[in-house]
Amino acid sequence: MVYDKENLLNYEIIQNLKELDSEESNFFNELIDIYLTESKKLLDKINKGISKNDKDMVSNNSHTLKGSSSNIGAMELSRLCAEIEKKSREGNLDGVKKILPEMVECYELTIEKIKSLI
Repeated sequence: MVYDKENLLNYEIIQNLKELDSEESNFFNELIDIYLTESKKLLDKINKGISKNDKDMVSNNSHTLKGSSSNIGAMELSRLCAEIEKKSREGNLDGVKKILPEMVECYELTIEKIKSLI
């Protein structure tokens, strides 16, 4: 599975989120700060689930990361998380292990791009 390194982010979604900023609140930056913290925890839990052979832990945390990534416009990461979720729900942790390095690389590139926006 290959992800599109040129189109990691959906800038229309990001622009819509930035439009929620106001004089009182910098909504976008606060949202991204939360995402950065929580996404790292979810990735750690996915790795922990794989090491424990816990397909439910992998599928639940990849599902959550898929949704939160989609919400902030990280569409390629969300797509890879969906694949991991699907494979783990099927009990195919070997398949997850094959996709995981690519998902981690995508995650790191996505985080770099997101940080450049704040």
